[in-house]
Amino acid sequence: MFLWRLNTEQRQIFMAMATRMAMADAKVPPAEVRLLDDFAASLETNISASGEAVFMSPDLSIFDTHESRIIMVLGILAVALSDDHFHVDESAVLHQVTDAFSISPEKLQALREWAERIVATYNDFHDLIEDGNSG
Repeated sequence: MFLWRLNTEQRQIFMAMATRMAMADAKVPPAEVRLLDDFAASLETNISASGEAVFMSPDLSIFDTHESRIIMVLGILAVALSDDHFHVDESAVLHQVTDAFSISPEKLQALREWAERIVATYNDFHDLIEDGNSG
């Protein structure tokens, strides 16, 4: 999901925020774990989110371009939507980011719609893979 376009520091904060999003509702279902694992693998580095990074207040100012901000929002939206349930606590994490980035409600809606399509395609892909493993 375009994570390769982020620099190393942005990737570290992204993984921390994606992990925070997954943990926000106190449940981390397999779909969220799979997506986080795929995010980490796509970074092609040893970037992971430490417990400290997940719970600290991130320096979102390092997302200093429109592109990096959109990548961050799309990524954490994908995590929130990957289990087909958008919890109120996930909304709080999302709004922390969108408020810091001054993303309008209209832009957020457009990003959410795009993330929903990506998650549906992503889940379809994994369903096909799992079907192949069963016979």
